[in-house]
Amino acid sequence: MIRLGDLRRWVRLLVCTTTPAACESNATVLGALPTCTDGLRNGNETGVDCGGNQCEPCGPGKGCKVADDCQIAIGVGCVGGTCVVGKTCSEIKARNPAAANGTYSVDPTGAGTAGSPFLVHCDMTTAGGGWTRVGFEPAMSAGSMIQGSLPYLGVEVGTADAVAQGSGPGLIGTRFAGTYSELAITWGSDYARGTVHADIFVNTVDVSIPMGQFSTSDPTLAGWVSAAGGAIFCRAARATDIRPGDTSWAIKPQDSTGNGCGCNDPTWKDRGVFYGGLLMPTVCASYGGSWAGVVPVDGKKGGHSNSTDLAMWVR
Repeated sequence: MIRLGDLRRWVRLLVCTTTPAACESNATVLGALPTCTDGLRNGNETGVDCGGNQCEPCGPGKGCKVADDCQIAIGVGCVGGTCVVGKTCSEIKARNPAAANGTYSVDPTGAGTAGSPFLVHCDMTTAGGGWTRVGFEPAMSAGSMIQGSLPYLGVEVGTADAVAQGSGPGLIGTRFAGTYSELAITWGSDYARGTVHADIFVNTVDVSIPMGQFSTSDPTLAGWVSAAGGAIFCRAARATDIRPGDTSWAIKPQDSTGNGCGCNDPTWKDRGVFYGGLLMPTVCASYGGSWAGVVPVDGKKGGHSNSTDLAMWVR
């Protein structure tokens, strides 16, 4: 008389002999053929009902052996045998060069701590792609004596979802400390971008951060920077004890060094692209305002209402 246990072992032996992949199994029923819906990690799956060459790719936290075991289309990669989300849009682009513009999950720390991963908007096409949007302010957000939302670059503003969806003002640059070497500012169809030699999104004052490989869509700004031999990023506001009334931050030609009123000379003798100042200032008269765009010598830098959406990107 054949016992049931022996029969199961014989069936198992037959399956393993004829279909070796089926024996990479955690199945509890000997001889059970694996499927992608049985709630088990079996066959050549790398996670429960995912991975391998027969099931759908695995999501974050599931097991993997190679990149294709994970949801690489949305930026999930195989690291140390586990599928993990990308740290930045640049990392996602590197994993999947065909990645399209859109919203992706990222975890800049890679630690899986509370609050991460979270959604960001990725520009996967401009200048090689891989840009993470870390700041956003909708058009017409401020004006004369109306303070904008982004004067303090070292303070988180709004929510990550607002920045990702472009649904409201927000700033999450502090979350990406140490993960980028390039900065881009976009307003409407215009841009200014370059390499930066320090973190931009910190709560300190630094009015002369060198920018390399500078480029811009604006010919006037391009001419100023070229004539000066380079560009600098100016960060003049610190929450909440240093509150320049005229301008909070800017990109300027490197010979435009006035900073008596934030990133501007008290007599408006500087030129570049500027973000407005703060109300209740500690230095200079208050103008408030948001993004002023390109402003020449003698032009008013503060108190402007941004006529187009403003965005800040890192890579």
